[in-house]
Amino acid sequence: DVAVTYKVNGEGDFLPFDTALDDTGTTGALIQATLKPTSPINNIKSIQFKLDGTAASTFELVDISVVYKSKRVK
Repeated sequence: DVAVTYKVNGEGDFLPFDTALDDTGTTGALIQATLKPTSPINNIKSIQFKLDGTAASTFELVDISVVYKSKRVK
């Protein structure tokens, strides 16, 4: 498994997402993963990602997309 964590604004500790990347049993298959932070991320200027762990020798990160949705003021 590869743990994916994040840090905002270059400060504090790396925080976890809701799941880890797992490539077990996926020979040559492209896997899409959706990672959500375990706590809300608000009012940030930058985000840093860290991938840590042991992956298969064929592990390759192909693309990263970040979806940001602003909330309406109630």
